[in-house]
Amino acid sequence: MKTIYKYPLEPVSEQTYTMPKGVKILSVQWIRGQVCIYALVDTEEKISETHQFLIIGTGHLIRPNTEPAAHYFLGTVHNEDQSLVFHIFEKKEQ
Repeated sequence: MKTIYKYPLEPVSEQTYTMPKGVKILSVQWIRGQVCIYALVDTEEKISETHQFLIIGTGHLIRPNTEPAAHYFLGTVHNEDQSLVFHIFEKKEQ
């Protein structure tokens, strides 16, 4: 059965989530003070895969090992008063 799940991201530059194989990232949103990824998952999928996400704030320095070119751009989010802007990427498979 297909279901849309919400995956809240921590306010750190890099993080990893284990998700069911074949997950499809639908969007990223700022919800109640945090960045969330919405994904279409197959709840009957038994195999998991690891997904690495990168959060870069506008104006923040990008470390050499986290170049956005090695990632897929998922979207840009703003906090409630739009004083903070973050750009969300997912690491490409090697």
